[in-house]
Amino acid sequence: TIVPSGCAGFGNSIRNTMKVSAATVQEMREASPNILLKLRDQTVKFGDTAQFICALESEHFLEVLWTHNGERIKESKRMKLSQNGTVLLLTIINVQLLDQGLYRCTIRNDHGETTTAAVLTVEGGYLIFNIMTYLIST
Repeated sequence: TIVPSGCAGFGNSIRNTMKVSAATVQEMREASPNILLKLRDQTVKFGDTAQFICALESEHFLEVLWTHNGERIKESKRMKLSQNGTVLLLTIINVQLLDQGLYRCTIRNDHGETTTAAVLTVEGGYLIFNIMTYLIST
């Protein structure tokens, strides 16, 4: 065993730490996904960009599901889903009033699932609706 100078006597501690680390890695693989950075509530201006960020402890997951008010989010020109290692991103470009609501990120692996959620509030803008629908319903 090669021990760097000044580290004599720490060899057993280093080996024990490595054993614990290997056990910890195995436990991580056999557990539900662990979220290190949860989604945060946001308030953005109409037309701006909103971004939800979720960071995981490990890349050992099978599926990521993003929802808005309970509906699965499909990637589009305005809704961008991306992943960089253990960081998951939902970017909403040109935010509209209809984008307000509850966003959830659910991560699943063989051992379970974990969810984090946040609310998006949009300031400004106008909600345009069909005047005929209004006239018929009144």
